[in-house]
Amino acid sequence: MSPKPKPKPKEKRVRYEGKSSICFHCDVQIGKGNLFEWYSTGPSNYAKVHPGCLAAAQEAGVPAPAQAPKPGKPDLLPDASKPSGAELDGQLADISKLLQALQAQHTSELAELRSLAETAAKQAKEALDAKPQELVVTVENGGARPLQTQVTNPHPKFTEALFWLERGSNIQLTGPQASGKSTIPEMIAESTGMPLYAIEGSPHMRPSDVWGFVDANGTAHKTAVWEAFEGGGVLLLEEFDNMPSHLQVELHAILDKRRDVLFGNRAFAVSGGNREHPLWIVATTNTAGFGGNINHAERRRMDSATKSRFAVLTVDYDEKLENTICHQIAPEKAAAVDKWLGYVRKLRNLCRDEVPELVVCMRASIRGAQAIRDGVTIPNPKSLFSLAEPALFSGLDADVAKRLHQKAVTS
Repeated sequence: MSPKPKPKPKEKRVRYEGKSSICFHCDVQIGKGNLFEWYSTGPSNYAKVHPGCLAAAQEAGVPAPAQAPKPGKPDLLPDASKPSGAELDGQLADISKLLQALQAQHTSELAELRSLAETAAKQAKEALDAKPQELVVTVENGGARPLQTQVTNPHPKFTEALFWLERGSNIQLTGPQASGKSTIPEMIAESTGMPLYAIEGSPHMRPSDVWGFVDANGTAHKTAVWEAFEGGGVLLLEEFDNMPSHLQVELHAILDKRRDVLFGNRAFAVSGGNREHPLWIVATTNTAGFGGNINHAERRRMDSATKSRFAVLTVDYDEKLENTICHQIAPEKAAAVDKWLGYVRKLRNLCRDEVPELVVCMRASIRGAQAIRDGVTIPNPKSLFSLAEPALFSGLDADVAKRLHQKAVTS
């Protein structure tokens, strides 16, 4: 076999411009700026050698040098500092996990920011809704007087009631229990700076409960009606439909705001001509005045002449006020209170259609909020029912109560 021809370099020597490299033949460093030559050690593999090591490398049988890379091309030699394919796959996997973690964190932060923004918007709306109203009341003598105090969160019927009273009309507020009927005249009295007088209707009322009386010593015992007629103010006739019909009729003189009326066993002629305030009369009723119903069986049917002396306003539950009251009771447990209120309102609507004898009023909402404040939890439908039984269902037939409950939690 003929000897293998000795290879010849195919390109001039070049200067090394990297930081450092090792000569393939002598393992001595090739410094920056030193001359070297390229030699092929296999397909697509290259090695750098000192020019002086060329002959020794050839004598040792090193394969012939291949075409060296053109100046400026990247170093194609394997470098211990470069990662292998497996290492690159691992690094890519780590980078992918990091990106996923960053994306999850970003999503979480966005959700938190969105929640904070929604909470801030809700609080801003509540603050705006709670902004005190400033109203001007026109009194009976034709003058105008600003309210003495600002009214915060007035009842929805507050302005309408004020409208009729300032025009000299008596008003009848009719609606279910705990709907805020008595609150309205209280707000009006407070806001106008007028005194509030109140009597409560009862089937057992006597004339002296309305007109007062004079005892054996000649001392006059005045009633709320007497004082209101004499000095003016807001006169609240609570449960007016529970008052005996003959006393309702006797009050016509007061309702007409006559100048002089007899009080105290009809012995005192009292004049209303020197009142400090106008006389505003508000009657509250659970019925419209046409007699008893399924929830108020003993209420009186009002005389048509009596009814004609009132402007009638229908009052229903103010959910905004209900929400405010319940959250003030348990401010640290807003989520549970909201859950309870949503459940109560579903039952309220169901009962109006299916079980009208059960009135789900604001007192039920308040009782539930008080229980939540004091540690009662409602994580599931069963716990909701356990709270609703004493707070809301009021001894209703158990099967009916369970049916209503099931509809409320699934609707």
